[in-house]
Amino acid sequence: MSLDGLTPLSKPADGQLPSPKQAHAAAEQFEALFLQRIVQSMREGASSLTGGSLLGDGPGSDVRESWFDSMMAEHVASTGRVGLAEVLYQDWQRAGKVGPGTEDPDGGARPQEAGDEPQE
Repeated sequence: MSLDGLTPLSKPADGQLPSPKQAHAAAEQFEALFLQRIVQSMREGASSLTGGSLLGDGPGSDVRESWFDSMMAEHVASTGRVGLAEVLYQDWQRAGKVGPGTEDPDGGARPQEAGDEPQE
């Protein structure tokens, strides 16, 4: 999950709800951004304890720190073990904020087939 290409989850102009795939993507992006803030806070706290940057001081250190925070957050989010994205998605589904569709076993969305019951 890359934080570079964030895509907004918004209700389309025609009033349709986002697809399950779009909702999952938005939830995963939120989880990654949340984790990035946690990693950043942890790194800054550790730096204040040691009296200097964990990744070195000098030119470019802010870029290295930002890259480190982003990569760590992406790695942790990619494991799926935090679970925030899934909780958000399920909450949106219960609230009726996700359009019709059913989930594949791998977590991806597939279009709803004729005769399928809508998910609750």
